[in-house]
Amino acid sequence: MSKAWHAQRLGWEIKRLRWRLGTFGLLGVVLLLFSVAMTLFEAVPLARDLHVRSQDLERRAREATVPPSPAPATIEDNGYSPSFTTFLHSLFAMANKEGIATSQVAYKAETEGDGKVERYFVALSMKASYPQLRMFSADLRTLGGMRLEHVTISRGDIGQTTLDVRVELSFAIERPA
Repeated sequence: MSKAWHAQRLGWEIKRLRWRLGTFGLLGVVLLLFSVAMTLFEAVPLARDLHVRSQDLERRAREATVPPSPAPATIEDNGYSPSFTTFLHSLFAMANKEGIATSQVAYKAETEGDGKVERYFVALSMKASYPQLRMFSADLRTLGGMRLEHVTISRGDIGQTTLDVRVELSFAIERPA
């Protein structure tokens, strides 16, 4: 059997298939072939990419560490509580770990009650992306004695990925009697 005969036979089978299926059946076959092609060329590579990204995310989560607290020799006695200094050090270590640039920091101290509790209010301005901000806020949850008071997020242009963030938080310390 020659190639010409096979080509003729294939043409005849296609005509017969069109006659048997009709217009809607042929449209269904075309849609079925299109969906198979989309699955092979779009969904499968996307699933592979998602798998690779999830493995990378799990690896990065395993490597993430809590920022170290400073050694006692690095804490200077300048009238402020060492635990507030440790808190500030941890706060900036968390921001640096996520690659966040802090542009301005202000704080004030208030004494509550009979002087046994000191509350420090800290306001910091920074520039960060959405993923950096999410990781930083997750890290903030590990700090004890801290309360997040207010967060302001703004973006100059809808196309920008960098956010201007202002975070206001308070830190309470109980003084020994």
